[in-house]
Amino acid sequence: MLYPGAGGNHVADKSWLVRFVSKPEKSPSHRKIYNWHSAIAPTKDFLLSYEVFEMSDEAETSERTPIPVVVTGLPEKLPKPFLRDPTRMLSTAAFIFSVVTGTFALVHTWTDTRESYVDGVGKLIDQYYAGAEKMATLNLQTQADYRNLLGVKQRSLALRAVELATRVETRLDDGIWTALAQINDAERNYSAAELAWSSAVRRTKDVTLYSFATHGLATNQSYQGNVDRVQKELEAKLKEIGRTDKAYRFATRLSPAQLDLESASVHATLLFLNKYNDCADVVSHYDATINLWASAYQKSRAEYVAYENVTIAMRQYLAIYKKRRAECAASFETVQLLDDCLALAEILDAAPTGFAVLRGGASQNSGESFSRVALPDAEACFVTPAYQFYCRWREHGDDDTKQRVGQISQRIAKCESLGKAIVSKSQYENAQWRSEYIGIAIENRQPLKIHRAGSKDQFNPYWQVQVEIEPQNP
Repeated sequence: MLYPGAGGNHVADKSWLVRFVSKPEKSPSHRKIYNWHSAIAPTKDFLLSYEVFEMSDEAETSERTPIPVVVTGLPEKLPKPFLRDPTRMLSTAAFIFSVVTGTFALVHTWTDTRESYVDGVGKLIDQYYAGAEKMATLNLQTQADYRNLLGVKQRSLALRAVELATRVETRLDDGIWTALAQINDAERNYSAAELAWSSAVRRTKDVTLYSFATHGLATNQSYQGNVDRVQKELEAKLKEIGRTDKAYRFATRLSPAQLDLESASVHATLLFLNKYNDCADVVSHYDATINLWASAYQKSRAEYVAYENVTIAMRQYLAIYKKRRAECAASFETVQLLDDCLALAEILDAAPTGFAVLRGGASQNSGESFSRVALPDAEACFVTPAYQFYCRWREHGDDDTKQRVGQISQRIAKCESLGKAIVSKSQYENAQWRSEYIGIAIENRQPLKIHRAGSKDQFNPYWQVQVEIEPQNP
């Protein structure tokens, strides 16, 4: 039973008198009654005090005798507000500090790890190039075993570099990816090279590098025998660089002339990589390449010159199919004349730089280099140490030299894209030689000089035709 206390039994303003009635021992009338006064202090915390007094049987009297009581449960104190509890505030601050410190340490470790990967890629590339230089100095006959061991190490370095690079793809620049791709293609790690080429294609914002990487990826696919992927990659390139909508992702747009040159490079690459033999395919890609070059040259000579290194490489692709193209259709003569005029234009346009772009491998003549572009049917063309370009044709008699000079002059006269040509002639003769010089002056171009020579020695006859072009800035 619970009821409020009364009179002097109150300890505080809020108190209760609890009556506990014991179970009957002998009879229902024999009970002990206990009064339990609990005082509750009028504060925010519960402070309880308990007193138990023994009462007389069946009646409440003023005589009360205290007896011991065991309290098994007390109400908990109410928590203080957070901002007024220093202990809770301190523990919370310590927890937040530990979380922030741990997070910072984790991020710092992660960043350091990524930076170590980036540095590792650079070091592996440096080691690869150092190894390549070392291999170039080894003798193929006497140091073959050592070269083989070094070659295995080179291949391993190339693979390891790509494996590290894939962990930090977003932190590497485009040049790193193209270098890794070319290294692994050279080591025949074609799958690793494909990853590198694909990363370069996917991430670059430079349209020129995108074009280069796309051709590299297509070539890589041809190495792996994926013929369908070759055409797919190159067609995707033309679509991507030709966009006119907001999806165009490169920093600069290509001009109409540059688009023609890129399209021409696609046709030449497809012809080279797919090894076409069917006349329809050969004629289609061969003629498209040359016609697009001619279109680009008419649109912008300056931009064509800027792409000259690319066109020279593509011209080497076409040279493989020149004989097959001649067998396929009678229109070859028209296409070949256009190609010859473009080749002569490329040579003349290289004169201001001393024909540097034309320099190929070294010839047996001291200091001379083979030219990467040659005039039609020439035995060979060279660039001399004095930056002079010349081609030569060895003939079998004086009439042959006259015929060769006529063919060269007529072909140059038909190249209307070069401009009007003015021809002049002069002759020179001595006891051993008979020479004739034909000068061809073209507006805004370096003049050409055709030298026809024949010996007067009946026992050691020698006839030769040579075309010479002096550098514009020797």
